[in-house]
Amino acid sequence: MTRKEILQATHANFSKFLRLWRDHKREQGLGALVFTSEEDSADEDEMRCEFWTLSELRHHIRRMNECDEVVYTWLKEGERDGGYPIVIFSPGCQPGCEQLDFSRVKKAHLS
Repeated sequence: MTRKEILQATHANFSKFLRLWRDHKREQGLGALVFTSEEDSADEDEMRCEFWTLSELRHHIRRMNECDEVVYTWLKEGERDGGYPIVIFSPGCQPGCEQLDFSRVKKAHLS
């Protein structure tokens, strides 16, 4: 699925994903729903959704040699806005490279 399709699906099923995010957050602490698609999957519409805690997100971002200091602020802002944070991983333009998209889904609109 494309970024746009994932965002549309999460918005169309807002209550379901909000409940899923809140349940995981209550059990595991602050985090985000993470969507990934398999590069070698025969089905382009196949998508996986997982919950990653703040420390898991920070660890992955550090492993990519990227700065992670804004992750906590982004997660807290998403929580305060009444929506839920999502991260979309997709294959980058070069082999072995990933593209990350951080978004917040709110009932009224996507940000």
